[in-house]
This record gives sequence, structure tokens and C-alpha cells, in this order.
Amino acid sequence: MILGEKYDESRKLVKKVCRKKKREHIERRIQAIENNDIKEQAKEFYKGIKNEKRRNLHIFCKNKKGELVGEMEESLNRWAEYFQEVYTGGINEEAYTPVTENEDLPTQQEIAEIIRKLKN
Repeated sequence: MILGEKYDESRKLVKKVCRKKKREHIERRIQAIENNDIKEQAKEFYKGIKNEKRRNLHIFCKNKKGELVGEMEESLNRWAEYFQEVYTGGINEEAYTPVTENEDLPTQQEIAEIIRKLKN
């Protein structure tokens, strides 16, 4: 094996380990922030959020098992899966009230009365 190839291989391995350690560190920090929220320690919770770097935000989400997903591709796949579930889940019949064409539109007086009630 040539010295340059060995160097390249070692460099790739070191980069891989560094990425893994960084990911683990970020997950621990996020877990600590979540624990502060659960324990209702508002000061530490907001302090932890404020101290996070803004330029290198990682998009984390939880998969169906509740595990943190930090890889961009996995995260995007999870969001796509989530929206697919939401939008193809069907219509909640109780929340849906169909509007018929025969219904009269509200008058200006009715609208003014409702607005007056909202102001009080």
C-alpha cells in the first residue's frame, strides 16, 4: 500500500469518527434541552436553545419508534411519510360540515353584530 493511499484511508476514517461523535454530542445536547422542558425548568430550557449555534442547525425529528433522526435524507423521508399519513388519512366526518348552495349569505348587519360581540 502506498503511503498516500494509507493517509487517505486514515483521513476518511477520522472524518467518519468525528462526524459520528459530533452527531452524538448534538443528540445529547438536544436530549438535555428536552429534559429541561419536561422537568419544567424554563430558564435552563431557553438558555440551552439560545446557546445553540444558528448557522449550523441540524434538522432533527423523531421516527415512528421515537428515536431521533438527524441525517438529512432520513429526516426528509420521515417528513414525507408524516405528510402522506396526514393527507391521505381521510376526512374527519365530525369536523366536516358541507355547505349547500341554498344557504343564504350572512347580511352586513349580522356581520357587524358578530364583530361587535368579538370586541367585547
